[in-house]
Amino acid sequence: MPENDRARYTISPEAGKEVLKRFLELNHKIHEEEVKAGLLEKKGKAKKKSRINSVVEGQGRLF
Repeated sequence: MPENDRARYTISPEAGKEVLKRFLELNHKIHEEEVKAGLLEKKGKAKKKSRINSVVEGQGRLF
């Protein structure tokens, strides 16, 4: 690409704050859904899955 055709686009600081605010709200919503579904332990840590339960359906085992 020629040097004079290179352009960078960005959003305004106000728009950036709005984007971050929306991502934060979405993150809180997803976290709440994961807690309700029992996917998280105390302090937001994911529950550990046993090796047997972690096999993806349809993938099967090697041995």
